[in-house]
Amino acid sequence: MHIRVTHFFLVLSISVLTACAGPKVLDVSSAEGPTARLRVLTTGSNVYLHPNKSCYTLYSKSAITGHTGGRNYGLFDSATILASNKKVGMPLTEDITWAFHEFNVRANQPMTIFTSYVSVGEVAGQWRSSSCGPIAGILNPEPDKDYDAALIFEEGRCYLRVRELVSEHGKVNPVELNIQPTSECNI
Repeated sequence: MHIRVTHFFLVLSISVLTACAGPKVLDVSSAEGPTARLRVLTTGSNVYLHPNKSCYTLYSKSAITGHTGGRNYGLFDSATILASNKKVGMPLTEDITWAFHEFNVRANQPMTIFTSYVSVGEVAGQWRSSSCGPIAGILNPEPDKDYDAALIFEEGRCYLRVRELVSEHGKVNPVELNIQPTSECNI
């Protein structure tokens, strides 16, 4: 009996610690200074945000997961994907993807956006793989503005697209920004 009780408390302790050690969330309060909003769009890419940095560190504990991995976007996955999107009230664009997360971010400070994509699978009976990146760029968000970021595949190449979402007359007009590429931090 004593062993069962001890085993129960060990399992309970591990479960509680695991639940408390969830992923870091980027959600800055306007009480801490000027803010902007960022939507990370994904269709299977991995995206990590490095706040207040002009470079990135792979596997950094301070990196914020913008979105990771992908799924098959089938008929029954759509409700699950929509329910899991993190939203902070940003206006929707006409080209929004199924999977996205929105964040309140610190304005007037650099933020490195790091993204990559790897896919391996069977197509018509043959194993295929494709990859893109890593690609990283620096966004300098301005106060009270909305942005979106996505890894885009076009004409056989991929790139990190960052846009400012400008609202005019009730319509959202995305304006693509030229962002500065960056590299891994020198540790």
